Amino acid sequence: MGRKWDEFGDGPTGTKRGATYVSMNQAGDIVMNRLVFSQLEQPEAVVLLFEHETDTIGVKPTSPLMTNAFPVTEKGNCGHRRIRARGFVLKHDIRLDGTV
Repeated sequence: MGRKWDEFGDGPTGTKRGATYVSMNQAGDIVMNRLVFSQLEQPEAVVLLFEHETDTIGVKPTSPLMTNAFPVTEKGNCGHRRIRARGFVLKHDIRLDGTV
């Protein structure tokens, strides 16, 4: 008797080439891919914004000389960038079980 296979046609999940990608982990590290970094015009630093009604985080390029500026640093050699936002996460009581 022959098998009756169902082929999964959707393909793998995850980031597609050319797609934007931003994540945050429990430690408060925000990671963006090179496309997002480029769309932000490759800032040295950003200001973090928070909208309480929707629990939405915003990222706005700024001068690294601003007192509330978070440095944007390289993460590895693949073009990803990281913002260490631990103080921001604590201030806004953002709790994550894993990377989102």
